[in-house]
Amino acid sequence: MKNILLPIVAFAVALGAQAQIVATNIPRTEFESFRLTAGAPLLRGMSAVQGDPSLFMEVRAEKLTNLNTSNTVRAVSLRGRAANYTDIDYIDDDEVDGLIRAIGAISQASHAVTTMDDFELIYHTRSGFTISKESAGNTVAIIVRSGRDDRQRVQIESYTLDDLGRAIIAAKGKLGSH
Repeated sequence: MKNILLPIVAFAVALGAQAQIVATNIPRTEFESFRLTAGAPLLRGMSAVQGDPSLFMEVRAEKLTNLNTSNTVRAVSLRGRAANYTDIDYIDDDEVDGLIRAIGAISQASHAVTTMDDFELIYHTRSGFTISKESAGNTVAIIVRSGRDDRQRVQIESYTLDDLGRAIIAAKGKLGSH
């Protein structure tokens, strides 16, 4: 009995690990889902936005068109280029304004936002991309996390967050109107 049970348990553990890997690759945004359209030619246009050279990610405006139907989706892509942040996060164009407002709020947040000893101001996009500002005593940190892998995170300075905000605003301008 023991000889039969061990292979079954090993198979179940391997299957569970595989399911976990697949789950992290499930499309979370309209742009990601549209990229998986089968049976149609898809045209993707991309424009990189020149942010500050020290910016830890490349910001792009991206447009994807199904050539059979002319349906189009737009997104801002955030492509990590730091050793501990290499993921790509897509921000659908209907989320971009909210992200821009959140970056402004997070940039300005301080201990004055609450009467409590510490604070955390956090913003999540549909893809799971997260920006937060957290305090612990007199220490304040701004953390950017990938939506694909929470281990991919980078701590940034306020001026870097402002640079990211300006790059996202520029990418939004390149997306154009619907």
